[in-house]
Amino acid sequence: MVDGRKAANPDPKTSVTCYVPVAKNPHGVNASPDGKYFVCAGKLSPTATVIDLSLVTKWFDGGLKEPRDAVVAEPEIGLGPLHTAFDGRGNAYTSLFLDSQCVKWNVDQAIAHFKGDKSAKVIVDRIDVQYQPGHNYSSMGETKECDGKFLNSGNKFSKDRFLPVGPLHPETEQLFDISGDKVRLIADHSAYSEPHDGIIVRRDVIKTRQIYNMDDFPNAVKPENAGIERKGNKVQVRLMSQAPAYSMPVIKVKKGDEVTITLTNHDKVEDLTHGCAIPTYNINFIVNPQETKSVTFKADHVGAYWMYCTHFCHALHLEMRSRILVEA
Repeated sequence: MVDGRKAANPDPKTSVTCYVPVAKNPHGVNASPDGKYFVCAGKLSPTATVIDLSLVTKWFDGGLKEPRDAVVAEPEIGLGPLHTAFDGRGNAYTSLFLDSQCVKWNVDQAIAHFKGDKSAKVIVDRIDVQYQPGHNYSSMGETKECDGKFLNSGNKFSKDRFLPVGPLHPETEQLFDISGDKVRLIADHSAYSEPHDGIIVRRDVIKTRQIYNMDDFPNAVKPENAGIERKGNKVQVRLMSQAPAYSMPVIKVKKGDEVTITLTNHDKVEDLTHGCAIPTYNINFIVNPQETKSVTFKADHVGAYWMYCTHFCHALHLEMRSRILVEA
């Protein structure tokens, strides 16, 4: 629910949605790593709303009278709260757009305070950022393996911190150590304008592949299906590339044809990327080793045109080209 407005609650037995009143003009909704809570930041309210997921489930099952009863805390944390990250130790980290801060607060203490324990210490720490943060995210914070080591703040408006080097002025991202009680700045660097969302994951989680698997592409072009196929004015050109040549030196189509070129790179050497440029039709794309890509265009220019590779791939790279003949 936006702004706490009332609405007729649908029958829990048949409903697929649950409307929970939250702080004014909610922005980011983020789940805790243990899956127990959602934190909804009130963009135009200095508060965040903590929703207990088990109580939402209870409402769907008919065991909770009102959806608003799923709200278990509403801590006052600062001006312009947008997004919340977690450290897996019960603490939340919310970006404050107007205060230009990241505030660290404890979820259990916020719940205790909401229940009437006014001695509960909700706010654990605050740190200034430069400036106007939007998204922040913690290391492994969107998984059950949240490790509580690092937090990154993407700061939207930091243009006065750097010398202008052109029309695109850099912004700032800041990396914090959140392993201790205090939030500590450990890195501060420029970033492309308006840095947005991201994730931080452990290196061992990333399983890289140096080349693609051709069989992952259902439209991969192989010797048995390569060639040209026409259906009316729709022309399918199935092409293979292997340095330093395309599989078809000449491609003939007619003016007005809708031409789809599907290109599969048959090279297996790491980083042996091919390009496919047709300047007349404003086309240029790359195809990595064992990858397949396609492009569709209307052949509306009569004449003979080059299609050529734009990535250096071989000693005879400059010879890697085909002729496209568009006949009247």
